[in-house]
Amino acid sequence: VYDYVCSTVTYAKDMRPLIVYTSWSALFNNEAVCQGYAQLMYKMLKELGISVRVIPGKANNQSHGWNIVKRPVESQSPVLLV
Repeated sequence: VYDYVCSTVTYAKDMRPLIVYTSWSALFNNEAVCQGYAQLMYKMLKELGISVRVIPGKANNQSHGWNIVKRPVESQSPVLLV
């Protein structure tokens, strides 16, 4: 899922159209800002039965969104996807 999203979605240069903040734009327009990336990752991983959350916050004093993913039992530490 991570490789698919990273190879097909590009970061939106124009953040004015609100659609770039959605998973729909990431999936069908292949363009989104971090919130759209995070939402698409969330929805795809949930469909696979993987525990995932979207984490909002700040990076470089700007709003940003990440995913935190629960790894399989053999690896106890969570993964933070940027």
